[in-house]
Amino acid sequence: MSSVVIAQWVNGIQAQKEREPFFKNSKRSITINPYIYVGVGVEMILQLFAIYVVPDWFSTVPIPVEQWRYPIILSMLAFAVVEARKWIQFSFSQKSDRQIRNPRHHA
Repeated sequence: MSSVVIAQWVNGIQAQKEREPFFKNSKRSITINPYIYVGVGVEMILQLFAIYVVPDWFSTVPIPVEQWRYPIILSMLAFAVVEARKWIQFSFSQKSDRQIRNPRHHA
């Protein structure tokens, strides 16, 4: 459950710019919607509450601290995959934009 929830946080942050890579303009990526970080923070608190304070309500088991590395690593991997896809898509769109602006004329 935690892996999916954390991956969704990362996806929400990554999805703010649908086609532009997050690291192309990091400052814009971070400031485009500052409220998303508030939302992630609240969700983090709720996630920890569900796991450690009232696990019976949600049929969860408290996760040992050293086990948190797995959901974090999976989330970073998901972020990296989406970022790579965006860079590939972005580079192809830049090439096609240049071709449209500068068409080669054959005589």
